[in-house]
Amino acid sequence: MTEECQDKLRQAEQERDYALSHQKKVEIPVEKPVLYQKCGNCNLTAYLKAKERYDTQREKLAGRYKAK
Repeated sequence: MTEECQDKLRQAEQERDYALSHQKKVEIPVEKPVLYQKCGNCNLTAYLKAKERYDTQREKLAGRYKAK
């Protein structure tokens, strides 16, 4: 009984190691948009308010999810 369990465990570990060593790694390049890039036609006050809202939300989330 214990030998069967140990054999199954060994086989599962071998399958895991094989899967990890033969995994294909694919990197997909992603362009990140530039936040709050001001154009010539924009209203500056609306731009600043939106940026301030974004920054405060970001600070709140950073405070809530601090890395330990």
